[in-house]
Amino acid sequence: MLPLVLSERGDYYEFLECAPQELPSGCPGSGVTVYGGEVVQFQTAQIADPARLCASFRASECGCRAQKISYIDHGQSYDAFFREQDVPGRAVVPLGWYEREIKPYCLSLWDTHCYTVSDVSGEGAHSMIENLLYALRGKGVELRLIGAPEHFEEARDVRAYQTQEEIVALMRELLAEFQRRVAARNAYKEQHGTQGLRAYLEQEFRPYVVLIESYSAFCGVAYAAPAEGQTGFREIFETYLRDAGGLGVTFIAVLDEACYGQWYTKNAVQLLLAGKTGVHLGGRLDRQKLVRTELPLREQMKAAAPETGLAVEAGRVSAVYIPAHDAGGREKD
Repeated sequence: MLPLVLSERGDYYEFLECAPQELPSGCPGSGVTVYGGEVVQFQTAQIADPARLCASFRASECGCRAQKISYIDHGQSYDAFFREQDVPGRAVVPLGWYEREIKPYCLSLWDTHCYTVSDVSGEGAHSMIENLLYALRGKGVELRLIGAPEHFEEARDVRAYQTQEEIVALMRELLAEFQRRVAARNAYKEQHGTQGLRAYLEQEFRPYVVLIESYSAFCGVAYAAPAEGQTGFREIFETYLRDAGGLGVTFIAVLDEACYGQWYTKNAVQLLLAGKTGVHLGGRLDRQKLVRTELPLREQMKAAAPETGLAVEAGRVSAVYIPAHDAGGREKD
């Protein structure tokens, strides 16, 4: 990494993973980098006559063309992004961009059974739920929403569950689905072993996604004492979180500050976070527990745009950009 003159000292951390003691001189082409384990300054060479150099370029006469450079279009809505970056099949959902590599950041529904959307302000999380509803409906997966469908434009035609009775009914539906998938998996393994098992399950079953609008509200229902004549579902849901891996069933939940403060010690939250897969949007890393970094506390306290965040994949943290669901009226960057 060769960062040149950046806006603030803290900006160098993203490239060098440390804050330099000395900043670039400020001359055009000056910068800092890591060499021999230390942060050092450097100065790039300057082109003496740029106009003359450009005039010497000629169009290729061999028919070859350079590959188009990817860039993040900050004015692009998510649906436009999805149409351009979507890949065949139901299992992979493009969510946004990796900011460093400028390549699509995706969610694999067969590899991930617990995915967390964390956001302090709530704006980024709301937009991302709209994105997920749009994408998952387009993929044709089995989609269930625990929450209020009227909160989301893209929730039309999505089966929604809000009351305890409705959620209990969903848990029973999930139980039947688990039993079908586990039985098919076990029968295949008895005859063929594990070779080709994943391909067989993907062919036999559609991805099944449970999207939970507010995990705080959901935990409030799950851990409340059932009313007379009602059935609780906490233990069976915790079992799903523990054993859902490899079956094509994915739980996606939004964690807010209330959830971290009130329900963080509960198994339903701990099991969800144990997957170490999700995204935190909008900065304020000091007020969430999904992303662990070595950033100074001052940097962790900063707020960021709702579309920017840090994605966690099996413990690895990457800077990502998630297009807004409706980016109308924004200038392109």
